[in-house]
Amino acid sequence: MIRPTYLVICLLLVCFKPGLFAQSSVSDSISATDRLSDLLRRDRAHELQVAALLAKPPVLRTDFDLSPLPEPLPEVPSFEENILPPYPTIPDYLEPSFPESSEESEFSAPFPAVPAEEPVSVEELEDFEFEIVEEPDREEERKDDEEILSELYQKPSANRHLGYYIGGFAGATFPQKGAIRPTLNERVSYNNDNGIAIGLHLGRDFGNMRMEAEYSYLGFEGTTLVGLNKIKTGAHNLFSRFLYEFEIGDRLDLRTGLGMGVGFIGIDHGVITYSGVGFAYDFLAGIGFRFGENWSLQFDYKYYLSSANDEYDRILSHSIMVALGLDL
Repeated sequence: MIRPTYLVICLLLVCFKPGLFAQSSVSDSISATDRLSDLLRRDRAHELQVAALLAKPPVLRTDFDLSPLPEPLPEVPSFEENILPPYPTIPDYLEPSFPESSEESEFSAPFPAVPAEEPVSVEELEDFEFEIVEEPDREEERKDDEEILSELYQKPSANRHLGYYIGGFAGATFPQKGAIRPTLNERVSYNNDNGIAIGLHLGRDFGNMRMEAEYSYLGFEGTTLVGLNKIKTGAHNLFSRFLYEFEIGDRLDLRTGLGMGVGFIGIDHGVITYSGVGFAYDFLAGIGFRFGENWSLQFDYKYYLSSANDEYDRILSHSIMVALGLDL
């Protein structure tokens, strides 16, 4: 297929006379040839581009699912508009009508006149009983406030724990002179040295009173006055004890009590042993100190006495004890 461009070029070459070209210079001839070649080259490139576009596959058709537009939001009134409800209408009140004044009318005004009170005489004032209101005692209120503040800011004390407790004690014992009876008509006296006293107790605190079950041991040595023979004495005791305490501070108590029970006595005199079981008791006085929520410490004095036997005299001893207690 012959393009219209080629036809135009051929017509131009035929229509112009050869003499016209002969009159132009050589440079004009060369320039026209170059322009013609450039024109042909551009036309060829344009045809190639059109052919390339026509060779591409057809564009696929796409169907887009367009959702409907959302409904418009309701209009929000602006703050500039008056959104407050209108004020209620106030009804018109009728003016009050008063009766016309007349000579026969009892009142010359719409409201009755208040009658004047009669003056009070001196006698009535003297007979009148005035009610006297006493002012509260500010000093008592101040003392009450001080007591409340002192209770709030005072240091917490170790409160007494009511219930069961256990403890142990140890100390020194200072026995008095003793005597043994090898026979019915013979009595051998001896001096005792200082010894030890230890024990355990389990009790219950009822407030100011205590009840305890106690085991204690007293042990000491001595020498006879004649012959200077060694004597060893040991006393195992099972007591029930009653104590009464006087509270003298937040943590401090005075205590006194009595213990009674059974004493198992044994006295070794060389190869001979004198033993027996009998009634024993002691008196106690001391002081107790609570240093923790469940712990207490006691310093006690005890005076111990046992019953006599056919083979030995009663044992008398003074003891100083330190006891540690734990509330259960």
